[in-house]
Amino acid sequence: MCSFNGTILRMLSIQSISRHMYHPRNIVSIFLILSSLSFTGCVRHQINTFERWCEQIQGTDLKSKYGFGPLFFLKYDEQSVSQDFVDYFNQQYVELAEGKFEQMVWHHERHLHLMNTSMINKTKTDDLIQAIEIGIEQYYENNLIPSDQCFYSAIVNLFDQVTIHTAESGGSGLWYETTVIPTKELEEES
Repeated sequence: MCSFNGTILRMLSIQSISRHMYHPRNIVSIFLILSSLSFTGCVRHQINTFERWCEQIQGTDLKSKYGFGPLFFLKYDEQSVSQDFVDYFNQQYVELAEGKFEQMVWHHERHLHLMNTSMINKTKTDDLIQAIEIGIEQYYENNLIPSDQCFYSAIVNLFDQVTIHTAESGGSGLWYETTVIPTKELEEES
């Protein structure tokens, strides 16, 4: 039985119930309401993985897929989704880096960290930074292609900023650069 049944009972006035409780029509009505809530139940679907996050973002009708009762509730576990997101993309980036690193994506609370692989895959550092900045901007403009919606909606909704850590080699040896990208839309100054 769902926890809302007590709430429904509290919504009914105790005085009203006690005053009219013994009328047969009211007893039957109260019984039918409570039994229908008990037998039909409610469904609480927990969004606690990146896959389920994507289903919800991409418009999957979660009620028809997971719900069987008349009442359907979604519960978001942002910590679990964040960790699953990080684990999934870390695995992708480690494969891209041909296993040269074990940890390339991590987070601390609502702060996402990415290790730039420009030294390994010979891409420009600015390309990754620009791609993330443009993706975040397009998210707020509602102008993302469907395949990017899930990724950028997770970044914007689950993290406050993205820090990109870049290691590059040059004439003077190896050097590190850090770029911080805020994920929240900046309010225009008036």
